[in-house]
Amino acid sequence: MNPKSAHLPAVIAVFLFSFSLIFAQPSPQEIRKIEAAIPSTPFVKVEKPHKILIFSLSKGYRHASVPYAAKTFELMGKKTATFEVEQSADMNIFTPERLAKFDAIILNNTTRLKFENPVNREALLEFVRNGGGLIGVHAASDNFYTWQEGAEILGGQFDQHPWTADGTWRIKIEDKNNPLTAMFNGRDFDISDEIYRIRPIRLRENCRVLLALDMNDARNRSAKGVRITDLDIPVSWIRVFGKGRVFYCSLGHNPHIFWNPKILAHYLAGIQFALGDLKADAAPVPFDLEKAISTQEIRTLLNSVRNYEYGQSRVHLADFSNLVRLIRQNPKLTKKLEKEVLRVLSSKQATLAAKQFLCEELSTFGGEQSLPVLEKMLYDTSAAAMSVYALERIPGTKTDKLLREAVKRIDPKTRISVITALGHRKDIDSENLLRKLLKDKDLQISGAALNALSYFNSDKTVEAIKKIARNKAHPLNAESYGALLRIADNLINENRLSKQRKFFILFNQANRSRNISLPLCAEY
Repeated sequence: MNPKSAHLPAVIAVFLFSFSLIFAQPSPQEIRKIEAAIPSTPFVKVEKPHKILIFSLSKGYRHASVPYAAKTFELMGKKTATFEVEQSADMNIFTPERLAKFDAIILNNTTRLKFENPVNREALLEFVRNGGGLIGVHAASDNFYTWQEGAEILGGQFDQHPWTADGTWRIKIEDKNNPLTAMFNGRDFDISDEIYRIRPIRLRENCRVLLALDMNDARNRSAKGVRITDLDIPVSWIRVFGKGRVFYCSLGHNPHIFWNPKILAHYLAGIQFALGDLKADAAPVPFDLEKAISTQEIRTLLNSVRNYEYGQSRVHLADFSNLVRLIRQNPKLTKKLEKEVLRVLSSKQATLAAKQFLCEELSTFGGEQSLPVLEKMLYDTSAAAMSVYALERIPGTKTDKLLREAVKRIDPKTRISVITALGHRKDIDSENLLRKLLKDKDLQISGAALNALSYFNSDKTVEAIKKIARNKAHPLNAESYGALLRIADNLINENRLSKQRKFFILFNQANRSRNISLPLCAEY
């Protein structure tokens, strides 16, 4: 290959980038607006201007605001005498040698960047980790889908934008005492721009959110495509990554954002933070989920779920499942949710389909307060199976006791599922009861007990099952071998190999004519 031709792709990329800037440059009138909106002075004066790389490569959607942002930051550096910029759209700039001259990198509405070359990846990581600054503008979060560590630097990723560029949305100040939000004077504000839903990558664990979408605002909540779980929608944040600092702001889809004085002041503060000049508290602050979710919201959604019939749209059910996954992070809210679900389960208006769905959900977060309602459902033949499903998965000795008592009194058909549940729960206090049920004349009951006992491995249980295995005439003789093998598997999983070895010897002695055990014996 001709050495000169090897550099051709990079040359073409730079040419195309330069051409696109020329083609879509802001007008002289717009430049005057930008210049007027840029703060006159920096938040912190510097002795010598920093050097910043403005990287503007788009592999996906290319925003019309790219040249506006590029021009804004160029002019901002000059006007405030804080930094100088260099523009690029060449991935080859991401090497330790070429990044060495920069103090920060601005990802200017970059989209769908993969950083497939390990050299480029490591260069960016080490740059920030060793003290460099990283600033993300709007679509900078629309990158790194195949590079988890890269996405984690920013803290979040683009996940659609129900709040479209032609709408006006309410922004709230999350951190009113932070110097990076001082320009807003503690006042929430409206803005016309495209707002991203952010898929958090430990965002609230690693980052300090500065601005967020106000999800108590009716316009924000009613936008097309908003999910029930769209409660925490960060708009800008900062974080520390190694010795470096990161600032991200999702405002910047529309060109006019770049002649909004307060937004430009916010960007300048973010850039100076990333450069290390402006000191700010970057300690993460958890999202207050309790304030974001009201009892009325839960009830409204449950009222929609309550009328669900098999075959209907499951949209409301999906919304509720997503809400459950979110609420389970908070014990106090989980108790509130459980109470509301039990209210619907006790309702005569709730359909059986709704009750089945809610029992499935309750099985993932239910506690002791669910037991009275579920116990009552156990004795309703139409709802018994769904109740058992939930009870089998709700932890606690009180649940074990409830199920043991139910075995003695419940309908025979339901008794089988309760016996199975006791086995899956591995409740030691149930083991003696299950051994007694091995002698039940109803083969379905005794068979269910045998299967349940296969989850235990006490000497008495093993001996009881081996007794059946030795009796070729016993109606459960064949099933007993499967039960013994399951006990053996459990012992292997528990790393109790010495008992396992002994078990197989005894198992083989139970019936030497059964070849099923011989290959296993050979392994021990």
